[in-house]
Amino acid sequence: MSSSNPVYDVFLSYRGKDTRKTFVSHLLHSLAEKSIRVFEDENLMNSESHLAGIRASKTAIVVISANYASSSWCVDELVQILEFQRKGSLTIIPVYYGVGRSDVQRQTGKFGEQFLKQEIENPDKIKRWRGALNELAKIQGLQSEHWEDEAALIQEITDVLWNRLSASNFCGPVGMDHHMKTMYKLLDLHDEHGEVREIGICGRGGIGKTTLARYVYRLISCYFDVHVLLEDVNKVQKELQSKLIQASLSTYMISRDGIASFTGKRVLLLADGVDTIEQIDILRKDIKLFGPGSRVIFTCQDKHVFSASGINHLYQVEPMVFSEALQFFSSCAFRQIHPPRGFENLSVRAVKLADGLPFMVAAVGSELYGRSKEEWKMVLSKYKQSSDEGI
Repeated sequence: MSSSNPVYDVFLSYRGKDTRKTFVSHLLHSLAEKSIRVFEDENLMNSESHLAGIRASKTAIVVISANYASSSWCVDELVQILEFQRKGSLTIIPVYYGVGRSDVQRQTGKFGEQFLKQEIENPDKIKRWRGALNELAKIQGLQSEHWEDEAALIQEITDVLWNRLSASNFCGPVGMDHHMKTMYKLLDLHDEHGEVREIGICGRGGIGKTTLARYVYRLISCYFDVHVLLEDVNKVQKELQSKLIQASLSTYMISRDGIASFTGKRVLLLADGVDTIEQIDILRKDIKLFGPGSRVIFTCQDKHVFSASGINHLYQVEPMVFSEALQFFSSCAFRQIHPPRGFENLSVRAVKLADGLPFMVAAVGSELYGRSKEEWKMVLSKYKQSSDEGI
């Protein structure tokens, strides 16, 4: 199986004796109701099968319970999950079930007591396992103690996962993998205590900057205490302050950990459609208050705006390669990944007219959906004439 072509939506990692007959069984039922594909293996101790399942999944839900770390099988599995997450081939949703996130990070409390047993039984692996638990706990995830009942927590997990998968399907997974591998390197999400990092996504109109930025935003928001999407850059500071306050209050209501403002918190901000250096400077009046490990993503057509603003972490979005554009076009025009027989040449002609711009590929494909060959020829002639006229 190839990690670039996931066949499962979710790989579920959990300690069976803690949660299999209770929390996990209810979660599986909730995911099944949404037709979310979960990797399941009747041979629970087949490491090769589980590794293939991780590789073939888009997301890993890791349910950390009191006895999770007492199982060498579970912690080894976590190590493998994190390796794929670092490569950008899957994302992780941690669920801290009956344990504190800080106890997982420091291996303290009841969770730590169970983990200490591993020092005696597996001393050669303990350092790697501690690193994995510490790395996982840097992801905020969902904590069961912040929910009144399990049903509400399970619904939230299902909704979060559904939204992520919807983002993936909306953006079209075509060509997104290689974008994400570079973006994960630029974001360096595991540098939780480092500087506030600004990342610029640039490229010409219709190239897919906003699509990529929002895809990234929805995938990584769980790493942050507060996350804000800023769309109207003409009202930058006023809108940002309003949204940050709303996000902070929302976080307070959910987590109950006393958050009153965004100052010092780990914040994810997406400022979409920045045009000028002045807009970035205005935003920085609030950005300077963000806590360590915060990330700010800007999108802009003009790369020089970023250079002049001192933003050094840049990603230039390039046109889609022909094979990806044809696959994306087919998904829009035919609702399948390849053109049907008889439409191959017309599809190639349409894709060439779109010139590798995802926006145009989608627009042309959607307009041609369900039309006859004669109608295709008329529509493509119209686009060709517009292209020749420089429109």
